[in-house]
Order: sequence, then C-alpha cells, then structure tokens
Amino acid sequence: MRTKAFSSQSYYLEKVLPKLLELGAVRIAPFSNRLANSVPSNINALRCLANYEALRFSEPIRILADNMVDRMIKKSALTGGKYMSVHLRFEEDMVAFSCCIYDGDWKENIAMENARERGWRGKFRRPGRVINPEANRRNGRCPLAPIEAIYCWRIQLDTPNSIYGVVHWCKKHFAGICIADYSR
Repeated sequence: MRTKAFSSQSYYLEKVLPKLLELGAVRIAPFSNRLANSVPSNINALRCLANYEALRFSEPIRILADNMVDRMIKKSALTGGKYMSVHLRFEEDMVAFSCCIYDGDWKENIAMENARERGWRGKFRRPGRVINPEANRRNGRCPLAPIEAIYCWRIQLDTPNSIYGVVHWCKKHFAGICIADYSR
C-alpha cells in the first residue's frame, strides 16, 4: 500500500486500518515512511523491534542471499570459510538522503540537491525543515565516505579482503582501487 510521507493519523485510521483488518497484514511503502519522526527513544526501539519481527523477504531474495553467502564462504578458503561482511552503502540516493556533505564542492552539492528532488520531491525543502550536515556527521548519521571505508579496510586482519558492489563516483573516491567505474 503506497502511503505519502508524513501522512496524518486520520489517514492511517481511515485508509490503512480497514485494509489491515480486511487482509490481516499490510505492506506500507515506502518502508521508511513513519507515523512520526520525533518520538521517545523507547518508542522508536519498539518500532524497530516490530519492523524487525515483521520483516519477511520474498523467496527470490532469500535464494539470492543464500547464494551470496555460499559464494563468500567458498571465496574465503584461506580463512576456513570465515568472512566478515560490511554493508558500506555509498550510493547516490543514500548520500543524497543523508544530507551529509563530503567534498562539498558546488558540483556535488547540485548533484545531491537534484538526487534529493528526484527521489523525494520536496521533502527536504519543506518550510521549517532544518538540515544540519555537521550535526548529522557528529551524531553518526552519515554513511562512511569511501576514504573512511578505505581506512577501515586498511586495518586488515591479516586476511585477504574483497570488495563487491557499486560505489557512487567510484574513480573519484577509490582512485587506484576500483577495477571498473560503475559511477553514474
């Protein structure tokens, strides 16, 4: 069920609740839309627990995940099949949504503004909305910048390491490490 971000309580009572009662379950999309953003931490913890308990992946996603884990185990023969997986999501939409500043040059700022507008149509330009990139960074709400990820990666645990996936502006951020440029 598609819901508008920041829908009112009456919307959930009048539109979502009847579907929930009729079907026994509803999928609210996009998943990141919440009933409220400013709630006490204990309520937020309960919301996170409820989301975790309710989360079920479709069969194709479960099969893909099992295949990926099998491959990582096989490629980790030098460590007895042990591996560490770290989700370093530094893709354009994630960087844009975080409202964090990395290089801070005007090209990046314009690109991130455009990505925010494409993905969230006005959400970040609402009257009264305060975006504070420095506070986001200080409070740990920014994805690791690629250079920070490299620093973490360089603390090698005396084991071979592999990096899989797409990195936003790969050549710019991972010069000398990227095998291919998958950036947009």
